[in-house]
Amino acid sequence: MTFIRDIEEADLRLSRAMNFERIQIEAAMQSLDVALEFCQKAGFAPSTHLSMPHWYFQDDELGEQEKRRALYVDLVQEEALELKRMYSDHIVPTIAKEFPNLYSYVMSGQREGASFIAVLGARFKQSAPTLNLGVVSNEIGEKYKHHLIWAYAWQRYEIIIAGIRARVVAQIVSDEKTMRYLIAAQNRKIKATHALASLTHLDWQKEDRICIALPEVLKDTPVLKEDPKLVEAKNVELKAAGGQANDASFTVRTSA
Repeated sequence: MTFIRDIEEADLRLSRAMNFERIQIEAAMQSLDVALEFCQKAGFAPSTHLSMPHWYFQDDELGEQEKRRALYVDLVQEEALELKRMYSDHIVPTIAKEFPNLYSYVMSGQREGASFIAVLGARFKQSAPTLNLGVVSNEIGEKYKHHLIWAYAWQRYEIIIAGIRARVVAQIVSDEKTMRYLIAAQNRKIKATHALASLTHLDWQKEDRICIALPEVLKDTPVLKEDPKLVEAKNVELKAAGGQANDASFTVRTSA
């Protein structure tokens, strides 16, 4: 149990250290220094780093959600401009199929079966569908400015941010104090595990010795023989009762 407690405590220390590293990395990735470095490498104006959204540098579900949203609204704007350019009455029935992202954006929260053109006019208040589509594009440009910037070259930005994150991780993980802490916890776990393995090996050896010695012990164990007088007495009783005695039934032996 002492060795098991050592392993549990070492695991707790390792988990705590990993969580400590993760928090340090995420905190560093949200610093203005990282945003400035990203803007320089991505080719943005230096002052842009002051308004850079935090989700650009997040490596979690929230960051992934915003990056997916960026790709989505970029497609919505692209489809709005395309539909505006080629709009005609005969294309209206095919909008849901041909422009799915735009359709889902405009129809969000609307009842099933509602008219796309009617909802478009009700939401954006213009006199013609093409004007409403222009308003959709403008709304996305104003509301999702940084999302559109990300969508413009998102793969390139991902590579730049991954490089910055790798540098930050290397700096934090290579910290001497943290390394000593991790090595001490790992060594404690290894020693306790080896000790448990040694105990198990000793138990196996003990069982093997018992299995080898047992036949030798049983070989010299005395076996109780039948008592002739007891057998004779039983035979007399059975004959008196009209039965037949079986001497083998009165054999008494020690159990192995």
